[in-house]
Formats: sequence, C-alpha cells, structure tokens
Amino acid sequence: MNKEFALIGASRAGVSLAYHLVKKGYRPAYCWNRNVKKYSLIRKYIEFDRFLGSLEKVEIPPRIVIIAVSDDAIKKIASRIALSWRKLDGVTAFHISGALSSDVLSLLAEKGANTGSFHPFVSIPDIETGIKRIPDTIFTCEGEVASFLQGIAKEIGKDGIIVTARQKAFLHVTAVFLSNYVVTMVSEIKDVLEKEGLTKVDLENLLLPMVKDAGGTALKRRFIEAITGPIVRQDEETIKKHLQLLSGNKRLKELYKVFGKITCEKIVDSGQENHLHSLFEAVKG
Repeated sequence: MNKEFALIGASRAGVSLAYHLVKKGYRPAYCWNRNVKKYSLIRKYIEFDRFLGSLEKVEIPPRIVIIAVSDDAIKKIASRIALSWRKLDGVTAFHISGALSSDVLSLLAEKGANTGSFHPFVSIPDIETGIKRIPDTIFTCEGEVASFLQGIAKEIGKDGIIVTARQKAFLHVTAVFLSNYVVTMVSEIKDVLEKEGLTKVDLENLLLPMVKDAGGTALKRRFIEAITGPIVRQDEETIKKHLQLLSGNKRLKELYKVFGKITCEKIVDSGQENHLHSLFEAVKG
C-alpha cells in the first residue's frame, strides 16, 4: 500500500501519531492546520512535503488521511474535504477522537473513502510527552478499516483493539473518569493537604504508590476483594469524622459522600450487606 499520508489538524495527539508513522516509513505528504502559525512548531518534529494554506488546495488526495481536529470540528472538516477534493476511492480516512465513531465521516464514505476511527488510549498533555507515550500505547480501532488500523497500532504502538462504536463510547467515558476526573480529585486533595502543611515531596511519596496500587488492584480483583476502608470495616465514627474534617471543602465532601454511597451499594450488590443501613445514613452526612 502507498504509505503517504495527510495530517488534517496539528493537534498534540495528531503530531505525536504522525511522528511515529514517519519513523516507520510513512511519507508525510500534506499538513493542514487552521492556524498556519503552528507550522513552525510542527517542523521541529516532521517535515511535510507541503504545508497547506487552504484545505481545499489538494489536487491528488494521499492514500491515508488523518483527521486530528477537535471533536466538534470533525464533521465540518469531513464535509469540506468531501466537497472540494477529488474522488476519494481507495483513500483511507480516519479520525483520532476518543468520543466519536467513524459514522461522523459518512460524507467521506459517500465519496468512496474507507473510514474508521483510531484513538490512542492515553493522555497526551503535550507533543513531547505524546511522542514518548505512543510506543507503549494501546489504540482503539473502529469502523470498516478497523483491521488496517490495528496493523498501524502494532507498528507504532503497543497494540490495537478492535471495538464497536458503542464499546468505544463507553471506553471514552471510562477514560474521562480514570484520567481526567482522577486528576481533578487528586489535585483537590493535594490543595487541602498542602494547606495543612504537607509538602509536595511528602505528598508525592505518600500518594503515588497508593494511586498506582488502587488502580491495579481494582482491575485485577473482584470489587469485594479489592475494596478496603472504613465502610468495609463498618466504622461509622471514622466516616463521620472524615465528613467533619471536610466541612471546609464542600467539593471534596460531596465527592466523599457520593463515592461512599456507591461503595455501600456495590457491597450490597456483592451480597455482603451486613449492618450497612447505618453506614448509608453516615455517608449522607
């Protein structure tokens, strides 16, 4: 297969992905970005044959088109390509959004393109970090070209998992919880503890092993085997004390109560509901 590609949208994930494609012998034919001032930054990592001033100025489409714009812009970009580029027969077009399926590229499919979605299941806060993380990353591959995308994932990353559109949507929700919201929660906890006089170094030494261990244990073991803490011990007084300590931080207090309620419910679901009624009341605060 002809390995030339176009990168449409110079996002952090898009540039990181393109960087590794080039390392594996793919030819960087075109790059388009809404803000052309970003081209100087991209050149530090990849020298495309052409940096486009206009998305419409593509006479011969490359065999691979990577759409790496924001989720809200994907359908608009696909529409512009479908209207202005020549026939897309034989072209493989995919986006790298975690939230959307290949259905958003239906206009390209109507023009003859083979479509899919290809998402790195990892957080990419900047290009340098993205380049470092891609080789150890697992990608979700969806759409009619899922098998082809899985092959690319194995070339540049750790592996690719073929998923349905619905499975992909649930995985993205999961990523928001485990990546985005965990960051929010840990940051909020750090703020509270720093106000209590603990240093950043102390917090990293204390909390990092706990965060790593909790995630690994939860994935490898059944909930009732993995969960620990005052609710499992039926320690009502400790729960009340925790809520009192958090009285000055309404956000963390509400999180504590919500997660406490879910923990109680999951213990009940596991058939281990002995004497949990008072704990349900305790976590309500």
